[in-house]
Amino acid sequence: MATRQDNTANTPTIKFVSRKDNELIRLKDCFRIMAWKQFKSDYQGDLTGLDLYAVFNEQWLKHEIHSKSYDELVTLCEELGYEPGYLLKRRNRYYELRDQARAIAEGHEQLQQPQQQAYYQPVYQQPVYQPVPQPQQRDVKKFEDDEDNPPF
Repeated sequence: MATRQDNTANTPTIKFVSRKDNELIRLKDCFRIMAWKQFKSDYQGDLTGLDLYAVFNEQWLKHEIHSKSYDELVTLCEELGYEPGYLLKRRNRYYELRDQARAIAEGHEQLQQPQQQAYYQPVYQQPVYQPVPQPQQRDVKKFEDDEDNPPF
């Protein structure tokens, strides 16, 4: 007789993330992207056989930003001269471009819309309006005051 193993230790618990916690996660990701771009441009070492992101990630995980609250991150944004909304828009654009580059690298002929995932949903997305077909204009004969050819 087969026995069922108890997997409750490996099963994740159900959590409900508050909106503020979700915003905190997204804002930290904005700073991660910003730091990663700067790290890539500043790196002066030999890249041969190096996973540069692994080097960055090791430092990123130790950074003090992980202990900051949402309000502290908003303050940091403002100290750096950014609005949180601007950083979130840049983050969304970063992921769109990344997804497009991956699709091209994988050889997809047509680029698909990026899959919308909860961790990089746009704050506000303008609706896409379809063009409304305009009615075709008919040739309307002008009425001219002509007694020989009345309109009726």
